[in-house]
Amino acid sequence: MRDSRIVHWNNGLWDVCNLFGDGLFTSEAEYLNNMTRIADILISRCEKVIFATTTPVNSQNPYNKNEDIERYNRILVPVLRKKGIIINDLHALVASDIERFIRKDDNIHLTEDGIRVCSEQVARILVETSKTLPAKQPPSAATRKLTCGAPV
Repeated sequence: MRDSRIVHWNNGLWDVCNLFGDGLFTSEAEYLNNMTRIADILISRCEKVIFATTTPVNSQNPYNKNEDIERYNRILVPVLRKKGIIINDLHALVASDIERFIRKDDNIHLTEDGIRVCSEQVARILVETSKTLPAKQPPSAATRKLTCGAPV
C-alpha cells in the first residue's frame, strides 16, 4: 500500500458463510468490529478509501443466504459512511440480474458478464475518486533518498 492514494476494498462472503451448519463464521458484532478496524487502518494510510458492498449469491447457494449478506451490508455501510469512506454498491449492481451475473455451477462467483460489469463500475469509481485528489507534489531529493533508500 506504500504510495497508494486510493484503496478499493471488500470483504464479506466468508463472514456470512454457514459452511458446517453451525452458524455464520462471523457474528454481526465481530464483523462490525473487524471491518471498522480495517477501515481505520486504511484511512490512516490512504487519502481515499472505497468499500465495495458484499455481492449477492444465487438462491441455490447452500452456504450463503442473501438475507444475511444484505443484513451485514446494512449494518456496516452507515458506519463506513460516517468515517468518510466511499461506498461502491456492487451488491445492488449484481442483484439487478443475479441469474446473469452469478455462476450457476457454484452459485457464488461472478460470471464473465458479472466480472465485466463489476470491473467497469470499480474502474469508474476509481477514476471519479482520483479526480477529487489534490495534485501530488514530486518528492524532494531528501524524501526520495528516504523512500527509495538510494542516494540521488
